[in-house]
Amino acid sequence: MKTADIQALMLQAYSSNEWGIFFEVGNSTGHTCSGWADAIAMELWPSRGLTFHGFEIKVSRTDWQKELKNPAKAELMFHYCDYWWVVTAPNIIKPGELPPTWGHIEATEDGKLITKAKAEFVKPEKQHDRKFIAALFRAAYRDRERYLQTVLQPAIEAEKEAINQRAEYMVERKYRDAIDRAERTTDLVEKINNIIGDKDCTTRYFNDEEFCNAVRFALASKQFGAYRNIKTLIDAVGETHQELKQAAIKTGIFNV
Repeated sequence: MKTADIQALMLQAYSSNEWGIFFEVGNSTGHTCSGWADAIAMELWPSRGLTFHGFEIKVSRTDWQKELKNPAKAELMFHYCDYWWVVTAPNIIKPGELPPTWGHIEATEDGKLITKAKAEFVKPEKQHDRKFIAALFRAAYRDRERYLQTVLQPAIEAEKEAINQRAEYMVERKYRDAIDRAERTTDLVEKINNIIGDKDCTTRYFNDEEFCNAVRFALASKQFGAYRNIKTLIDAVGETHQELKQAAIKTGIFNV
């Protein structure tokens, strides 16, 4: 388990409208900064006391033992907080090692934060002066930039990639449709040529007004709709001369 894993769990646990949380907070900014807390969280509801909670994060036994050997390190931030916690990976702290008033939260492998020991309220010895407030704002700005770079920007890039893929798909689809239409048109032209018996018919006449009028005439003639057979049409042409003539007049091929 890494520090970032615990930070992610803490962000989930302390990110509601009840809490404000900041990571890697100093006791000041610039050269006057002399101490750090791995995280500071503040309860935002007056009914809850607007208390400050300080956190140290430990992911190894060795790191925790170093903390125990240097108690002055935590004292620099401890006195700004109402409660002080250590958040650890599993099996880091042994019984009897937790300093007085400290609370202990353990991050489990299945992604939960379990309170092993509650922190005791300790009235802060130091006022939240402008230097400390500046450090909180600095941490908030840094956390926002980190979020933009590690979460939001990758999400934007992923969305852009998805849009590009959809656009490429649509272009490819339109290209395939155009090819299909061209192939169907070629097949149709070839069939017309074969039926007419003139392989160059459509090349010479397909776009000519005369050819188009002939097609319009054929479609307007009821004989094609009734018989669907050229031979039958020829046999019946003597009987339907007047009807075909009216169709020709109707379509504007000639006037009588």
